[in-house]
Amino acid sequence: MSFFDDYKPLRNKIRKYNSKELIYFCIYLLHSLRKKEVKDWEYCPWEVLLILKWVLSEYESIAKDSIDKAVFSDLINNLRSIFEKYSVDALYIEQGNKEIKFLRQCAHQQIWFQRDVVNRRTIASQLKLFLPDRLNENTKINECFQKKTGVSIRSFFQISFIIITKFLDKEKSSAISVSKSDLEFIKKRKIPDNEIDSYFNLLSLSFDKAKDYASEDLKKKQDRLEFQIYEKTPFTFYPFLRENNQFSLISPTLLHYIIRDYVYDYCKSEFKWFGGYFGNVFEEYLKMGLDYSGITYGREDDLKKTYGRNNKLVDFYIEIEDSLVLIEAKATEMPPSVKIKQSNDFLINALTNNLIKAIKQSFDVAKNFKNKKKIYSIIVTYKDLFLGGTNEIWDEFLGEALEDFFTQEDVDRELISKDNIYILSIEEYDLLMYAIKINPDNLLNILDYVTKMENSNNTKKLIFNDHIVNFLGDAIQEYNLPSYLLEDYDRLIEEL
Repeated sequence: MSFFDDYKPLRNKIRKYNSKELIYFCIYLLHSLRKKEVKDWEYCPWEVLLILKWVLSEYESIAKDSIDKAVFSDLINNLRSIFEKYSVDALYIEQGNKEIKFLRQCAHQQIWFQRDVVNRRTIASQLKLFLPDRLNENTKINECFQKKTGVSIRSFFQISFIIITKFLDKEKSSAISVSKSDLEFIKKRKIPDNEIDSYFNLLSLSFDKAKDYASEDLKKKQDRLEFQIYEKTPFTFYPFLRENNQFSLISPTLLHYIIRDYVYDYCKSEFKWFGGYFGNVFEEYLKMGLDYSGITYGREDDLKKTYGRNNKLVDFYIEIEDSLVLIEAKATEMPPSVKIKQSNDFLINALTNNLIKAIKQSFDVAKNFKNKKKIYSIIVTYKDLFLGGTNEIWDEFLGEALEDFFTQEDVDRELISKDNIYILSIEEYDLLMYAIKINPDNLLNILDYVTKMENSNNTKKLIFNDHIVNFLGDAIQEYNLPSYLLEDYDRLIEEL
């Protein structure tokens, strides 16, 4: 039997019930789940979101049977039967390391449901990256975004922040939608009416349009419908359903996406020039972190003066006695298909021109520092890749991907130990800079600590941030926004 054969009975059950009633049932449920601890979840939010997508793809405005909890539980149980049948093996994870591949799949789909909807650090980093005149290149980004969407990036974040405050209180807020009175409150914040209209036009769909969107998503995946088991909901781009001047937020968790990824993803999909342009912005962001930390560092231009422009170099380097730390910015992310299908070939193809390229650059630079006893390589990515420690992924796929590089270019693979290559997201980088600000010795101490932890199955982590938090101990309680992020965040609050 195909996946469609297993899906069809559930689809036929969905068709029996009142579509709109079932849609709102899902939305209310997603809001209530956000208020609960994970251990108290009766349903998983990714299950509810998948049911919601399938309901929307079958949406009809005619009256049908009513929905209740027993009916919905039956739908969920049907879905779980499909989940059990189409798990890791069904997604063609034919190589070894199935456990880490499975955990990685789950992390890409599920971990954002277990994090705060939004935090100050996330908001502040986005303001710094995308507000005009903060970094050298992002004026063009703002101009093109506003021309295309009708809303400036500043207004986009301001409106998003106001909406977040409405849904943030888990105890008091029972609302699932933004009402007319909420819109009037936003207008009082001196945000132009046309930009408020553009914001909701950008992020919302009517029920009929949502049906078209969900149906098109199913059509795109018709050859591999089982990929939906581990997908991140396609409604990240349209988190609101629109009806009679009411904008129902599908899930509070989508607010995290609106703040953390929407502007980046929109610009990347709409503007061909964005990738290279944003790379410069991202590099300057890392420079601000190093300046804040107070540690002495060199830049790529310094390496060019010594080793020539034709050499493959890295963005930053730090010399600490007989050790060298190399830092390379790669504004990269895992393609959606690779988040789901974690085969080695898929991973290598997806990461060849970014992560794997950065590792090669580090080795090329390391050839010029053979006098150093220990060389570390840090690759900072814009989004979480959830790869885990390089010691493990080296055996999984990295070693294979780099074999030709080592042999054909006669590179000593011992120049940088596979244990001493670290992959950080932008948020993890900010926390590392904070740790260095506390004590410059923390840089090498943290890297060595992570290496030690990653060499034990009992202390391995999928997320670098967990290691930093454990290393800092009680000091993490004092963590505040770095000054290079605080000013833009404070200004946003003052303006509102």
